[in-house]
Amino acid sequence: MSISFSDIIRFRHKKDVITIEQHYCVDIFTSVIDFQLKELNNRFSEQTTKLFILSTFLDPKDTFKSFISVCNICNLAKNFYSLDFFEQEKIHLDDELQHYELDVVNVPDF
Repeated sequence: MSISFSDIIRFRHKKDVITIEQHYCVDIFTSVIDFQLKELNNRFSEQTTKLFILSTFLDPKDTFKSFISVCNICNLAKNFYSLDFFEQEKIHLDDELQHYELDVVNVPDF
């Protein structure tokens, strides 16, 4: 299969056609999102951002479905609240959360 020069020109012209709807729905939207991400990155350190993300796993909405993320909750306790837990508690936390994950599915009232 060979591609001619006219095919390349035709393809390029099709690519350059942008509708007004695409401009407002896609181009401006992505520009605004990029700007907001840059602002957030400038205002918050990487450690603060990680804390925010890990804290979302403690959200009680949707009957604590996000709470079941055992690994993330353990990371939150170990990395950000290490002074609030004894070493033995950190070790048991993983086991307790895994039991919680298995038991909650079987409790219809929860």
